[in-house]
Amino acid sequence: MRERAERNLRWEVYLHLIERADDAADALEEAAFLLSVIAEGHYRGWIGEIRAGLQQRADTTLRATQNHVLALAITSTLTGAGDADDQEEFLSTCWRVVNAER
Repeated sequence: MRERAERNLRWEVYLHLIERADDAADALEEAAFLLSVIAEGHYRGWIGEIRAGLQQRADTTLRATQNHVLALAITSTLTGAGDADDQEEFLSTCWRVVNAER
């Protein structure tokens, strides 16, 4: 992707999307590792509010990840004179990712 972006600036936007996706995956891996370290020393298990809070964040992260993948898939079909419905779907998908992040 970097080579394509160097040869054609049109690909630069895709490069940024993929780099951000890679950064997100790295952050998720680090969070999962840290949670596993914390869980090792927690003998009574995570119950109640802690479990519910973790589940809510996991569900939000899953939806945001699915929407990010959808946005990447949509970008592969967009053209300069693309369909307005596809552009609208792309923007609404990106907004769902941003809102999940907040």
